[in-house]
Amino acid sequence: MAGLLHQVRQALLDHFPGDAGLCLVVGVSGGPDSLALLHLLTRLRAAFPLILHAVYVDHGLRPREAAAEAERVRQAGRDWQVKVRLMSVATRELAREEKRSPEEAARILRYRALREVAGQEGADRIVVGHTADDQAEGILLRLLRGGNRRGLAGMSVCRDDIFRPLLTVSRRDILAYLDRWGIDYCEDSSNADLRFTRNRVRHRLLPFLEEEFGPGVRSALRTAADNLGADEDFLDEQVNRAYRLLVQRRISDRGCEMLCLARPEFRSLHPCLRRRLVERILRELDCRPRHRPIMAVARAVCRGRPGSELHLGRGLRVGIGRDEAVFVYPRGKVSWRGRLAAG
Repeated sequence: MAGLLHQVRQALLDHFPGDAGLCLVVGVSGGPDSLALLHLLTRLRAAFPLILHAVYVDHGLRPREAAAEAERVRQAGRDWQVKVRLMSVATRELAREEKRSPEEAARILRYRALREVAGQEGADRIVVGHTADDQAEGILLRLLRGGNRRGLAGMSVCRDDIFRPLLTVSRRDILAYLDRWGIDYCEDSSNADLRFTRNRVRHRLLPFLEEEFGPGVRSALRTAADNLGADEDFLDEQVNRAYRLLVQRRISDRGCEMLCLARPEFRSLHPCLRRRLVERILRELDCRPRHRPIMAVARAVCRGRPGSELHLGRGLRVGIGRDEAVFVYPRGKVSWRGRLAAG
């Protein structure tokens, strides 16, 4: 399995050149992918000055299995001389409060916990064990849900603070590696539950596509994701440039922070950039952007009558002026009725 070790080593060299030491927080669930990742990183400590912190996050969704998983991660830490941190998060509470699925809430809280440890340890990156199979499954899942280009571009090996050195490695190779080294791992029972769409994609849709169209389906999906990812990087640069030129952050007479978007310049943008710029603004304001309100805002900024308003979620107002559109929470992030002028 020298090939697998080489791939991870090359990913480190590609994204972290030089001899400087790296502090990495590694998300370890006790499953095959994350345990293989941790083991590979420990083997690379001889070639790289790596400081590793393994973090297990109990989402509170599978109490019967969590104790065994946590113990497996603790044992791996003892065997491989890695510091282990165990953390618990309140997934059901977040899902209920923010009306999210348990899976989405678990992902949000998992990364929040990993970032908390990374901040405490001064880590350079958070490392997670997503594989090429996860990439293919995720692309199909987003396609079925009508995902945008960024979603269809899939995950990147290294983006922001997240590093995924196994993203080009198949799950089959991961399992072969664990078997070669005699490494035991835990099985997440929810991965076999066909009530979850991702599991139906994994266990039904992908095998069907491979049977009907050949074994290259996963590779083709990853190639498409790579191409879209390169396009997305370019478009992100264009949106960031437009944001710097067209958007100003100000404080209103009432002390409210607001984002002001120049209307004439916005109209001159390609429709693709208009949509993306509105999405960027909404994300800056901690508003969960959806396609329909994004397009409604873009139309209003282009063609809306001065003095008109759009009312978005949690009290966010978009006021249309003659030369600019103003995005503001005039009464805080709470829903309310009425116009800005009456606020």
